[in-house]
Amino acid sequence: MSRFLFPFFLIIACPAITHAEDTDVLRGAESFRHDPRLTEIFEKIDPAKANWDSEVFHDAAKVQLHVLSELIESDGAFSSEIISALVAPDFKASGFDEISLVPDPAFSDHGLKIQKQRASAKVNALSLPKALEQSPIRHALSETTERRHAVKIESVLLSVDGKSASTDIRIQFSGLTKNGTRAQINGRWSATWLRSAAEDETPKLSSLIANETEILSVVPGSKDRLHYNDATTAVLGANKSFSEQLAWPYDHWRARMDRLMGTDFTSNQGVALADVNGDGLDDVFISQPGGLPNKLFLHQPDGTAKDITTACELDFLDFTRSALFVDFDNDGDQDIVYGMTWELIFLRNDGPKPVGDGITFTPHFRAVCPGMVYALAAADYDNDGDLDIYASGRYAHNSLASERQILGIPVPYHDANNGGRSTLWRNDGGITFTDVTADSGIDENNSRFTLAAAWEDYDNDGDQDLYVANDFGRNNLYRNDGGKFTDVAAAAGVEDIGPGMSASWGDYNNDGWMDLYVANMYSSAGRRIVSQAAFMKDVDKDTLDAFERHARGNSLYLNKGDGTFQDTTEQAGVNMGRWAWSSLFTDMNNDGLQDIVIANGFISAEGVDDL
Repeated sequence: MSRFLFPFFLIIACPAITHAEDTDVLRGAESFRHDPRLTEIFEKIDPAKANWDSEVFHDAAKVQLHVLSELIESDGAFSSEIISALVAPDFKASGFDEISLVPDPAFSDHGLKIQKQRASAKVNALSLPKALEQSPIRHALSETTERRHAVKIESVLLSVDGKSASTDIRIQFSGLTKNGTRAQINGRWSATWLRSAAEDETPKLSSLIANETEILSVVPGSKDRLHYNDATTAVLGANKSFSEQLAWPYDHWRARMDRLMGTDFTSNQGVALADVNGDGLDDVFISQPGGLPNKLFLHQPDGTAKDITTACELDFLDFTRSALFVDFDNDGDQDIVYGMTWELIFLRNDGPKPVGDGITFTPHFRAVCPGMVYALAAADYDNDGDLDIYASGRYAHNSLASERQILGIPVPYHDANNGGRSTLWRNDGGITFTDVTADSGIDENNSRFTLAAAWEDYDNDGDQDLYVANDFGRNNLYRNDGGKFTDVAAAAGVEDIGPGMSASWGDYNNDGWMDLYVANMYSSAGRRIVSQAAFMKDVDKDTLDAFERHARGNSLYLNKGDGTFQDTTEQAGVNMGRWAWSSLFTDMNNDGLQDIVIANGFISAEGVDDL
């Protein structure tokens, strides 16, 4: 039977009733009414009313870019009417023909082929129809179906007289090939525009330069190509819990469960892997929101997985954001720790091994945390032979989040320092722990909105250091010197101020020093808006730089071996990971080099311009 650890109270709330005459209608959504006190806020959604001329132009230019993208995707001739509505009379394009493209050395490995081309210094000016006909993008899509495109305008610069504009653009095309794989094309464009004097602005392109074009394709007939299939149903489908619980989307449960149960579907839950029964096969644990039981699936020899959660007594209904398998008592099997809102629950693996359905986990230790627990990271920080645990804290216990489990307000947004405290728990043996956050020195700069942490001996001195990724501000790098920590992030050059989501260590250049990759959020709107003179006109440059960094995306830091790091993000081309959550260095193709995998996205309705 599923269990709750926290006391449950039934509360009946009566929502306030707003009379129709007390509501206003939101522009563009006549069926949606809102309290008139919110009218001023809602009007700020309209860039014209908010005096954001650059965003008014952006909206109009993006429509034109979608038309252009559809022309590139099409197989037929080009309508003169469409062309004239899209470009100015003296329009010229460059970087679209083979003569004006400088190819980089092609990359080919495990059946994946990547061709990169950049516009040369001397380019041929082309008309739009000619540019589209010769475009390598169109050629790469010529034998594909189910084509899609996405457009992001990263910057807008309006002329002083307002009659013209220039933009930097990121584009992406994809299509399904005959052999069932997908072809993908990424590009960076620069464009200049002539603006219309009409109220309903329709700008026209005066020039378009394809600065970079990257074509990704799968070589036909490749036997060793990297290929992934969605095996979720094949592996889990025979379990009743899959069809009744996991197969349903979050919206299904959000409409059926009370928020007081901790059913927070706007935040992420974790997954943990370990061989819990010693049979040589990795098993998987899935954390769940409050009101839904956590799940442990035992890996079967035939490749399927069997739900053994109830038999193991792990099916708690408490909100579980993260979990981690660790052999805390050094007895040779994997114990588990849950991150449950404001506390850690340590459960001992009582075997026997191998076990089938007979395995059990027994609650053994409970640790109350001052910050809402998000992520867990284990390491032997004091080199005493057992593994300790670091619990990332996001919200402070005295915030609204503690009572209602809603978003706490970061202050200030770009460099918030009012989050929950993270905690370091020293393993004292026998699955008992002591809070050593203060004594160890890891309490320094410890009031951020922490989302994740990663242990690594980055300075090669024999003890584990810790990098902490914080949302709404700068991160921490705690250097470990014999069990005492110092935050050296600023001196090491890895504060990485921004919306820190996760961190991963890996030696990507194989020089013996561990490098660092930090996942943040890429935002084309943020990059575009922050650069405008109208954005926060009265703040200092450092604050503006911080906001700009928030929108840049992910960061890659090269370990220089002297205690400092070099930001190599731009030259490595790894900043755009969309709305990134977790990131991981791993050698995907077994070539001895560390690749990067990024999990990204958020709960939202589908949009035709999603990138």
